[in-house]
Amino acid sequence: MLIGSNMDNKQERINNKKGKWVIESSMFLTDIVYNKHRLNWIECTSEEDDKQQRFVHITDIKTTKDNVWEVSHQGRMRWKIENEGFNTLKNSGLNMQHKYARKHLWSMKNFYQLLLIGHMLIQLNQKLKKTAKMIEESGMTLMAAIEDLLATMVKQVIEKEFVEELIQNTGQLRY
Repeated sequence: MLIGSNMDNKQERINNKKGKWVIESSMFLTDIVYNKHRLNWIECTSEEDDKQQRFVHITDIKTTKDNVWEVSHQGRMRWKIENEGFNTLKNSGLNMQHKYARKHLWSMKNFYQLLLIGHMLIQLNQKLKKTAKMIEESGMTLMAAIEDLLATMVKQVIEKEFVEELIQNTGQLRY
């Protein structure tokens, strides 16, 4: 059931991305009621050198002509992060697959959580190796780098108003 929706919510724009002209269009519906939730539907299309892309999102973020492009962009970025994460878990040697536990859902959940912990440890190890290499190349000792880091943290003042504004303006994107 649609409430207050309007197909007049269409826009077009032409952007220059990396030296190429891209024709983009957006369309959105607002206040779609589904299982006691009010949702918004967004469709953005992009045409560049006879190559067309279509992105469709459903969100509970209030969608207007002013923010439709940003909401769609953020939805694509979230999809990219999730997709790349799953691709890494499947193909990087961690060997995530669908049916590790056929009978017990908890077994599958436990395995997946352990897999994520392992992936996190691998990433931390890679970052630590890069950091150690950077410290070594800079000519600093590890102790000097740690002292500089601690001194920076001690000197940095974070105002209460900044934290409150950050918390107030930070929302969760769901697509």
